[in-house]
Amino acid sequence: MFRVHIIGKDGAAKRCHLGGDYQLVVKDSSLCLCGVKLNQVIYEWPYPDIRCYGYTDKVFKFVAGRSSSSGEGMISVQTKDGFAINEAVHEKVRLMKKSMDLESRGENPSPPVDSPKDDQPDYTDPYSVETHATDETCTYMNQ
Repeated sequence: MFRVHIIGKDGAAKRCHLGGDYQLVVKDSSLCLCGVKLNQVIYEWPYPDIRCYGYTDKVFKFVAGRSSSSGEGMISVQTKDGFAINEAVHEKVRLMKKSMDLESRGENPSPPVDSPKDDQPDYTDPYSVETHATDETCTYMNQ
């Protein structure tokens, strides 16, 4: 759970009337925006509905697809935890894609709890592209 702030002047944030302080929760299958006081879910974006995501020193942002509950557009949140959020989302998406790949092969997507991590094969998605700039990283996801 990460504390974030949304200014709400542009894009999907303006259209969805988002502004102020929130909690951003990186769940196993989605990214959730929750209220700070009541901790209620305001918006939830399943990872397949997120087109790309990235961060800078002070901002984490992602582009929601048109099938998401917020509709299409960029959501930018101010946070000191941009890198940590990006890494957490990246890991959840990687695990989700690995599970989907194993399921499509008819294999068990869940390794035994006590199995060593090094024994697990590393599956990469040929459709996932990472671009790097001097001040920003954006990971594009296959829809």
